[in-house]
Amino acid sequence: MLCDVLTGVARPIVPVKHRRAISDALLGLSHPGIRATQKLVTERFVWPAYHLTANGLVERFHRQLKASLKAHNTVHWTEVLPLILLGIRTAIESDLGFSAAELVFGTTVMLPAQFVSPSQTDSAGDPIEKLTHMLADLGSAASSHYARGLCSMPNLRSLDLNSVELSDKFYSTVASEASNSKIEKLTHRHADLGSAASSHYARGLCSMPNLRSLTLDRVKLSDEFYSTVASEASNSKIEELKHWHSDLGSHASSHYARGLCSMPNLRSLYMHDVKLSDEYYSTMASEASKFKIEELTHRIADLGSAISSHYARGICSMPNLRSLFMYDVKLSDEYYSTMASEASKFKVEKLTHMEADLGSTASSHYARGICSMPNLRSLHLYRVKLSDEFYSKMASEASKSKVYQTLFKLETISFEKYCIL
Repeated sequence: MLCDVLTGVARPIVPVKHRRAISDALLGLSHPGIRATQKLVTERFVWPAYHLTANGLVERFHRQLKASLKAHNTVHWTEVLPLILLGIRTAIESDLGFSAAELVFGTTVMLPAQFVSPSQTDSAGDPIEKLTHMLADLGSAASSHYARGLCSMPNLRSLDLNSVELSDKFYSTVASEASNSKIEKLTHRHADLGSAASSHYARGLCSMPNLRSLTLDRVKLSDEFYSTVASEASNSKIEELKHWHSDLGSHASSHYARGLCSMPNLRSLYMHDVKLSDEYYSTMASEASKFKIEELTHRIADLGSAISSHYARGICSMPNLRSLFMYDVKLSDEYYSTMASEASKFKVEKLTHMEADLGSTASSHYARGICSMPNLRSLHLYRVKLSDEFYSKMASEASKSKVYQTLFKLETISFEKYCIL
């Protein structure tokens, strides 16, 4: 046994190399399972030594790490450990003013949110761009709220109303809120509007700053609609108008023609089975020079003698008309004779004529008119019955024709002829 005698009192001394063995032996007397504990714990985990100079820094870090892991309340703590460590490394130390990453690497660490630049999103929360509403019946209060809502949707571009019964409040609210509307395309089918509603509706349509395309299909409108359209037409931004299945009286027809010719942006007009009185065609003929229409489609109509003459004079006088499509439009001989005499004014470049039956006189006038049109480049005739006079007149007047593409289709026989004249 070794003893220390320097202090005057003999004290036993345990050499350094034997201290651990003696300590384990003495502790083992009070802890019988010490060997099992050492086997299960000390060989699996490495415990850092406590350094006085660190002042418990490692221990405090462990407490922070454990608290962060518990805050996530997850069984698989290993999944959140990398994100927690990243957060600790980038946290600014209050006493130093730097993060651990800056002290070690000399720069900040890029966080996950910084890998992707934030995208700019609309402040509005309504993303609806197209709305289709079918088969509904709205009361007075609901109609007013509905109109205000439609006009306030910042992204609504297309609206289709089909068989939706709306009160007058809807149309009056549309008229007052129209300036807020972002709608570009409006389709309205199967509706019956009274006098007041018709007037409000017309004013609203003409006041919508973004409305470019309007389709009215089986919408019954009173004379007030057309008179209001005529007076408010200069405010309209509509470029394309499609009108299906309607019956207009004398006054409505006159107002309608005046309104159409006053729309400054109207470029395409499509009318299908729209019954119009003589006043429409006479007004159209007298106001034709004001029309901005470039494309006219007319389907299913029956025009008398006087009407046909007005119609031909109006079409020939439209300064911007480039494409004319007629399907099942019954025209008298006066149409073709007037067209032949006014053909030099005709600006149409493409003429499509379908489902017609021309007599001898009409056929002759038609051929003479076609050959005299200075801008006509494309002629398509589908199931148009023509007499021999048409072809004989065409042969004699062919040298005047500017047509370079002609397509004839008669029943089951079709042939195409291209010629440069």
